Amino acid sequence: MALITHSTDSMVGGVSQQPATRRFASQCEVQENALGTVIEGLRKRPPTEHVGLMTQATTEATAYHTINRDAGERYVVSVQDEFLRVFDLNDGSLQTVYDINGDVAVAADFSYLDTTDPLGDIEFLTIADATIIVNKAVQPKMDSSTTADRGYEALIFVKQGNYGTKYVAEVDGRVVTVETGDSSATNHIEGIQTDYIAELIRDH
Repeated sequence: MALITHSTDSMVGGVSQQPATRRFASQCEVQENALGTVIEGLRKRPPTEHVGLMTQATTEATAYHTINRDAGERYVVSVQDEFLRVFDLNDGSLQTVYDINGDVAVAADFSYLDTTDPLGDIEFLTIADATIIVNKAVQPKMDSSTTADRGYEALIFVKQGNYGTKYVAEVDGRVVTVETGDSSATNHIEGIQTDYIAELIRDH
């Protein structure tokens, strides 16, 4: 069989297990230590860099979460059974965790993280500078403190206003009627605004 030579624009199609006759020209059979991107084409795989030791080897299950605030502040949060650590991704150093009062957190502060399955029970959510940790294994409880009863309330929605129209609302047997002016005077324009009509009904 004669040697066949051809050119290809790029090799960003990745690895294909199909026969050579069915593969695209941009695909290959083996790709080792290479990374194909549409922008840069085929280039060497980026290396890994050892930054630091985050923790000693452990047999306990651990849930991890990355906080990528900016180039200078990047952290990894690890949660085990009633145990929480925060590491700086820039140098791997262990960070100090404080409680809600500004004191250094102790073991008792992490009792909420009581779980035998951190990967399944622990959820993380980072919003701006705050990271929320939820333990799905803990059932929420209502606060024992209560507020005074606000009494009966009603919601009235005024969809549209018009000249010479009556708007009637009945709440608990009490009827409130508001009538808008006609279109003969220019100062009646304000009277057909929906927020104005709603305010009149509220104040009656």
